[in-house]
This record gives sequence, C-alpha cells and structure tokens, in this order.
Amino acid sequence: MTKQEYESLCERKAPLICGNDLKNQDNRTLLWGYTTSRTSWHVYLAAGVIHTVMYDYGKEPVERPVASNEDYVPNKRVYPEASDFEFCKLLIDRGVCIPYTSFSTDRAQQRYYGEILSSDMEGGLM
Repeated sequence: MTKQEYESLCERKAPLICGNDLKNQDNRTLLWGYTTSRTSWHVYLAAGVIHTVMYDYGKEPVERPVASNEDYVPNKRVYPEASDFEFCKLLIDRGVCIPYTSFSTDRAQQRYYGEILSSDMEGGLM
C-alpha cells in the first residue's frame, strides 16, 4: 500500500449518527462514562437531538461539539448498564470502539443517568 492509499483509508469516515437514526425517539441517556481526568461524559437524546456534554461534580454541563462518531465516546470508560443498546450498536457498526467498564447490576434504571443541559430541563424533558 502506498502512503496515499493509506491516507485515503484513514479519511473514510462513516456518516455522523444523528437523532433521526434512532428508531426509539424517547428522551434518554445514550451513553454515559468518564474521561481520564474523571470528568463525567453524557450523551443523551432530547427532542430528537443528540447532545454530548461534559461536567465535573457540582458544575453545570457544557456541550461538546461532535464532528465524528468517535467524538461521542469518552477517552476512558463507558458504563454499559447506563448506555443505550441501539446507540452503542450504531457506533460499533460504524467502527467505533467503546471502552466499557465492568457491568454493574446495582444501578437503578433511569431515563437520564448523567446531567443534562439546563435548557433541556426547562423544556420538561426530565
């Protein structure tokens, strides 16, 4: 393989997953985890739009821009029991590796596992 051929392979990206790619349109957590700096990482669906937010304990979440499907996944770990099967399958089908931590059976089921933007709370999405 030549360098040009290699670079063309690396440039091929799957289309960005968006809210209308999900069959289940219920507002919910799609993926929840944390970064190497222990910042919480929450990807959720609200009113058909996927949001990716980061926050530290006690602080307001800040929306993170997403340019590729890899941008939905934190650089440390993802809680599998607090993540959505349909969304994770879409990521994996598009070649994204999800660094899961151990599955916990102790976590209660919830609509949202992480913090959401205050604008979504005001819209009554909780």
